[in-house]
Amino acid sequence: MNEFDTSRPSGVRTVSAEALNAECLRRKYLTLLEKAEVFPSENNWNFIIENRMTGIGKLLLHKYLVSRLMPEDKRSIYHRQAIRFFPEYLKVVPREYAVEVVYSDIESDPEGFVDLVRQASLFDARKLRELVETRGAVELAISVLDVFQPEYTEADARAMRALLGALRSLPKLGRVEERHGFFGHDIRYYCPAGHSNSTDVEFCTREDCQLNIYGLNPEQAKAIDDFQLRLDALETLLR
Repeated sequence: MNEFDTSRPSGVRTVSAEALNAECLRRKYLTLLEKAEVFPSENNWNFIIENRMTGIGKLLLHKYLVSRLMPEDKRSIYHRQAIRFFPEYLKVVPREYAVEVVYSDIESDPEGFVDLVRQASLFDARKLRELVETRGAVELAISVLDVFQPEYTEADARAMRALLGALRSLPKLGRVEERHGFFGHDIRYYCPAGHSNSTDVEFCTREDCQLNIYGLNPEQAKAIDDFQLRLDALETLLR
């Protein structure tokens, strides 16, 4: 007597009850999170993180930024939870998705952007080069140059080299001028803030300025140099 073959045909896609429930809730969250007054509860956050929900990241980023920008004494438990849980969310969703979410808003809270890049290891040379070349956010890009990403490919190294090139070719904001006077002429370096300096200095000698001709202070210039050292080491390892 032949038994019936109850196995599924090959190639048939199945969806678990848990996955279906998660997708239904994700769609519900999409609608709810559009409302300014709605914030996820701790249980909501745990469910979102456990299921690595994508598609709601930018809405969650907005809740995080609103919470950070709110005076501390005005924050509710939901605001504090957003600050606590959103970085954890970024660590579990696909890295490419997390990068797209975080780099989508650098203007609302630049310090919050830096914190997220650091907490979730979201250094991305391609995005940072875009900040430098098309958005003029040079200082912001430099502030996260020391952040590592989890792993690197040759394509990442090429992107880092292109970012370094952009940082090494910043426009000159200061100037060197020759001044003529009754007793002769003198060559001076004028920093981007207009302070007059001898041409034998790289950075403005005023303590409250210290800018070089590209508008960078010594710490920022060193950050770029350190980044080049790290890139050189990476390229050696990849070879």
